[in-house]
Amino acid sequence: MGRRTQPLLTPSFVLCYAICLHLAYAQLVAPLFTYLGFGYQTPVWGLYGVALVGVAALSAALSSRLQRPSDFVSWILFLITVVPAMLVPHYTGVLSPVTSMAISFWVGSSFGLTLLIVRFASVHPGATALSLRLPPALFWAGWLAFALATVGLLAVVTGVRPPVAGLGAAYQIRDVYRVRLGGFPPLPYMLSAQAYILNPLLLVHGLRNRRWFTVFAVTGLQYYLYTQTGFKTYLLSVPLLLVVAVVIHPRVRTAILPVGLVAGITGAAFLDALAGSIIFTSLFTRRFLSVPGVLMAEYVDFFNNHVLAKLSHSVLEGWFTYPYDLPIPYLIGRYMLVVRSNAANANLYADAFANFGWVGVLLVGVLLGFVLVFADRAAHGLPIAVSAVVLTMPCIALANSALLTVLVTHGLGLGIVALALAPKGSWEPPKPKPRRRNLLG
Repeated sequence: MGRRTQPLLTPSFVLCYAICLHLAYAQLVAPLFTYLGFGYQTPVWGLYGVALVGVAALSAALSSRLQRPSDFVSWILFLITVVPAMLVPHYTGVLSPVTSMAISFWVGSSFGLTLLIVRFASVHPGATALSLRLPPALFWAGWLAFALATVGLLAVVTGVRPPVAGLGAAYQIRDVYRVRLGGFPPLPYMLSAQAYILNPLLLVHGLRNRRWFTVFAVTGLQYYLYTQTGFKTYLLSVPLLLVVAVVIHPRVRTAILPVGLVAGITGAAFLDALAGSIIFTSLFTRRFLSVPGVLMAEYVDFFNNHVLAKLSHSVLEGWFTYPYDLPIPYLIGRYMLVVRSNAANANLYADAFANFGWVGVLLVGVLLGFVLVFADRAAHGLPIAVSAVVLTMPCIALANSALLTVLVTHGLGLGIVALALAPKGSWEPPKPKPRRRNLLG
């Protein structure tokens, strides 16, 4: 394959992913989940085609290899949030074609600003590392102290519950945990830090140093956290993190990422056909890939005709009065399904629109760009696989939460700090010492 054709590969694979997502949504998701707000309407092909061209152009601007944390985060965010947000509203039937095109333009522009900021910072001669490496013994002693504090506080809250539970018991365990949480507000933040940042950091350390006991111990700790809280992502994140640790490498071309999602969509449909179910498509294609686009349309539909929130429920509470009787996710959940208890947690762009309209969508792109610059500076000198594993769960959280929420609650801020403090030279197995040759042969 010649060099002239290589720049066309990535946009081609991304377009294949976009088409595959469209077909799966139209043929499998919408017919069975209309009652949940997953409607379908044939798009206006001219405007939809322009949106597809925009998606292809953005994919061409992304890095062809993963060299820095910003490369990894940008690619994952692009595939699971930006592409659905730009394309899915065109065929949900919630918005007019013109409004759907406006979403494509503003979300694409916001993501483009993120890429420009990261690109400028990477080539600027004044770029410096922000790392403050700790000695390995001190760093891992800090990890152990935090883990003991988290597990100990969790035991106080939940009691000493037998650490045996299947996935079917998740909701029952979660209800008990929330009832008992009571007066321990720091615990959820500590659990997120432990499960999404610190445990993955130790997991990749054990994997790269071939310390298999460490890998099994971290897996066991994740399972224990699940059995005490009912949060399935604590447990299900382990195989995903192992795949990231093995696959992500500077020599691997990023074109495999959209190919992997195409394989996931088709594989889920195939398994459902074999099992006579819809569970795999529901979990992967609907929940993981389609929801960011569907909720983007619902948020724009609601806040185009209602008062913007202006972060009056958050950091600007003292400046503005919150105008609604429910938090935004529950507000949109009620708007979609007339169910007060349904939380429609949307991606960072939808949340930005809910607070400040299209200007907010652009601003969140700028803020994200600076966050990724800090991540690159913090991770200077670390293998890309380490940074990718640490930032995987916060990156996925951006598809379902506001940027500020992910920074504080879902570990993105802590992940950057952890990368800045992590020892630089402890991520490879020690090389065997060369044998001394006998002079007599």
